[in-house]
Amino acid sequence: MLCEVPDFSGLLLLFFGFRFTAMNCSLSEFVAMPGVPSEPTLRKLIDENPDFPVVSRGKNGQAYEIDAEAGLKWLKARREAEEQARRERQDRLNQLSLNLLGSDAAARPGNSGLSPREISEALQAEVDAIKLAQLRGELVRKVEVEAALSQFMVALRQQLRTMPQRLGKRVEVRREILIALDALIDGDLHLIADRLKRMGAQVPAEEK
Repeated sequence: MLCEVPDFSGLLLLFFGFRFTAMNCSLSEFVAMPGVPSEPTLRKLIDENPDFPVVSRGKNGQAYEIDAEAGLKWLKARREAEEQARRERQDRLNQLSLNLLGSDAAARPGNSGLSPREISEALQAEVDAIKLAQLRGELVRKVEVEAALSQFMVALRQQLRTMPQRLGKRVEVRREILIALDALIDGDLHLIADRLKRMGAQVPAEEK
């Protein structure tokens, strides 16, 4: 990552009445300037980019000669282009994340007017908050709750189903009363199951 290179030409014009003129320098002098990469990296950039402002290439014992001002501007433009490409790639990844999470994610309250990147960041913040709550033991997974409730319902159903029979063994009860009691138990079990099903449907998808 290249650092920002300040432009002092305006200060020269203000205090001394002249502009910074083109100055050629050697490769070692150029890499010693702030914001310029190491010599091996710079040599690779020069070899791979014919548009780099080289006045003369080093060969046959002759040192490289570089237009210092043009070279700094070239590096700055390259850095800006790389940053723009990085942002565009991140935007594409964020959009892919939104597509995988579902189109309804963008329609959540408070998401209107936000860019895909901002929406993705908001969703990631929600995911991080959920993970933190799970680590603190403040949340449980829906599948774990469903499994526990399922086991409880099986035990409850088995216990209630035998109630008329157990009652008949303890006291003398007419048959029609036992049949009515069995029907009431059956209805209550179905009612409890329906309520649990509706409660499960209301749980947000990210908590499942």
